[in-house]
Amino acid sequence: MNLERPGIALIGCGQIAANCHLPGIQASPFALRAVCDAERERVERFKREQNLDASVAVCTSLDEILKLDGVQAVSIATPPASHAPLSIRALDAGKHVLCEKPSTLSASENRAVCAAVARNPGLTIQFFSSRFRDGAAPAARRFVREGRLGVPYKADIQFWLPAARTCDRGGPPWFGQKAHAGGGPFMDMGQYFLDRLFFILGWPRWRRLSAQTFSGFPTGNPPGVVYDVEDHMSLLAHFDGGLALTLETTARVNQHYRWSTTVAGSAGTLILDNAAPRRAVFRALKDGVPVEEDLEAPESAPDMQARLERLALRLKGERPELGTDHEQALYITEFCEAAYRSAAEGRELRAPEEAA
Repeated sequence: MNLERPGIALIGCGQIAANCHLPGIQASPFALRAVCDAERERVERFKREQNLDASVAVCTSLDEILKLDGVQAVSIATPPASHAPLSIRALDAGKHVLCEKPSTLSASENRAVCAAVARNPGLTIQFFSSRFRDGAAPAARRFVREGRLGVPYKADIQFWLPAARTCDRGGPPWFGQKAHAGGGPFMDMGQYFLDRLFFILGWPRWRRLSAQTFSGFPTGNPPGVVYDVEDHMSLLAHFDGGLALTLETTARVNQHYRWSTTVAGSAGTLILDNAAPRRAVFRALKDGVPVEEDLEAPESAPDMQARLERLALRLKGERPELGTDHEQALYITEFCEAAYRSAAEGRELRAPEEAA
C-alpha cells in the first residue's frame, strides 16, 4: 500500500458512490484505502465491479475504517439520515469529512455537526453542492465581486426533472421517504442550487419567504411502500438589499430536463442554463446594444475531485477555499426548514431576527 498519498475511505456503495465519489477520488491526490457498507456482500460486489485494487479494504462499519492506517478522510455517500451521526463520529475520530447532500435532516443535527467541528480544530467538513462542478459558479462570483453585475435585485432557480424519482425506477425506496431523505426534490437537488446561488452572491441573509408544495403523482411503488415527500416546490423569498428569489424544483414535470440559475442586477445578468446554447454567460448592454460574454472557468473539475484537490492542499499547510462548510450547510438547512414550514402552514414566514 502506498502511504505517501493521503488516504480516504468511501462509505456507501450505491449509485452515487460509483458514479460520482469513486471517479472523483481516483482522479484526485488521494488514495482509496477502504470501501464500506453495512452488508459485506454488497461491498465485495462493489469492489469487484469497480475493479478496485486488492489493497483496498472491505469494511462494514465506521469502526473498522477507524482501525486502518493511512486514512485521513472519509467520503460519506449514504442515505441522508446517517449523514450527521457518521460525520460527527468521523470528526471526533480525527478524520476530515466529505459528505453528500443534504448535509443533515434538520438544523438541530447541523448544529451538532458544527459543535463537532468546533471541538476538533484543524479538521474540516465539506458538504456536496454544484459550486465546483463546472467552474461556472466561481466565475459568476467574480463578476459579482468586481461589481460588474451592479446591484443584484432578482434571482431565479429552476430544476425540472421529467423522469420519476429514483425510488420509482428500481432504486431504494428511502429516496421518497421523509424520515430517511428529509424531503423531495427541494431538499435533494434544491440544495445544490441554493448553495450555488448563495455562494455566487456572498451568502445574503433571507428575511421573508413563502413556499408551496405539491404531491400527487402516481409513484409506481408497490402497495404499502411509504412515499411522503413532495413532487414539486415553488418558493418566493426576500433577502437583504432588496434581492428577491423565485425557485421551482420538481421531479415529475412533463417538460424537458432543465436546470438554471439566473441572477439579474442593475448592470447586467448572469445566466447559468444547461438548456441554452451557451451555458454560462453574462448579458449586458454596451452602447445600447445587448452583448453576451462567456464565463471563463479555468478551474473547472468534477465536484469530488475539486474538493479533494483543495483538501490535499490544506493537508500541506495551504489555505485554499474548500467546499460547502458546516456553517453554510446550517444556513441552507434552516432555509429549507423554513420553506417546508411555510408550505405546511400556508403562510409567509419571517426570519427569526425579523420576527423578534
